Amino acid sequence: MPLLIGSWFAANDDKSQARSPHELDDEECAASSSLSPGPANSGWLWSAAVAVGVVVLVVAVAGVKSWSDLRMSQITADRLGQELARVDQSVGRLQQRIHLLQSNSELLERVAREELGVVRPDEIVIILPEP
Repeated sequence: MPLLIGSWFAANDDKSQARSPHELDDEECAASSSLSPGPANSGWLWSAAVAVGVVVLVVAVAGVKSWSDLRMSQITADRLGQELARVDQSVGRLQQRIHLLQSNSELLERVAREELGVVRPDEIVIILPEP
């Protein structure tokens, strides 16, 4: 009996020897891949998961940056719009003042004297020290 058992193991040893995946037939390949995700199978899966994670992270960071850039642009546009409104009001006041000065010579003379220090040729200027 021991010989018979030994010969059976010897006969099956040839079939159970490790072979490369290229040497396996379709059934053996399906059986070996469905048993467990061995180190060979999990390596590419892990790499793919890391790559997908990196892509998702990059897209998320780019999205947050784009959103913050958009928000900053909106804030800047609002601030510039307010500044433009103030400048437009100032231009309107100055145009009105120009019109008044062009149409009223007495006002023009008074403004020239008060704001610019203009004097007539026959006037004497006395500068008093400030107290």
